[in-house]
Amino acid sequence: MTRIDPNQLLRTMNVLLAPDGGIKSIEEVPRIVQLMQKFSKKLVSKCIYIHILRSSSRDLLEQFLAVEGWDLLNSWFLDAYRNGNLYLCGDLVRLFALCPMTGQRLKADPEKNAAPKILRMLSNDTKIEAEIRNLATQVVSQWIRIARKKELESDYAEIDDIVDDAIDGGSDGAGHSRHLEDVVQDYDADQSEDYVPPTSGSKTKKA
Repeated sequence: MTRIDPNQLLRTMNVLLAPDGGIKSIEEVPRIVQLMQKFSKKLVSKCIYIHILRSSSRDLLEQFLAVEGWDLLNSWFLDAYRNGNLYLCGDLVRLFALCPMTGQRLKADPEKNAAPKILRMLSNDTKIEAEIRNLATQVVSQWIRIARKKELESDYAEIDDIVDDAIDGGSDGAGHSRHLEDVVQDYDADQSEDYVPPTSGSKTKKA
């Protein structure tokens, strides 16, 4: 079986993307989120979405996180960690390092906020390459500072609780959007061979 061609999938999504490969505008953010929610079964699909986000501006990343993107990334991160998919974990760590963060986001719903806890575990996991361990440590440290700053600005919040919780615990347009979803679904749900990350012994270029 032939593998999915990432370049062909990117060409299909080109209408949503800027020339640099990131999200084109704030109007496209909800559509990107919907595609990620519906059609991200294959590893290659997830990796493409992650690299689109990594190429997007901080303002657009903030908008993405605010419209269910944060919950979606937490879900992907938790699944990747549970399944031992260290390649995808590494890609998500690189993305989290670019994501704007707020104390409110870290504080909200500890049940869903798996990212801080997983980042801390990855920072101490010797099976993870040093680059990702160090980056995970940096992100955790940054998020702790953000959570503490948020608490210092409030007379009613308790710093220790927040840090512990965060670290531990139109019709034409509609038709066009429907067509885009159909095409993306074809790539994500087909029976072709998924992308297989290179083994540790092979030589690959660093992203």
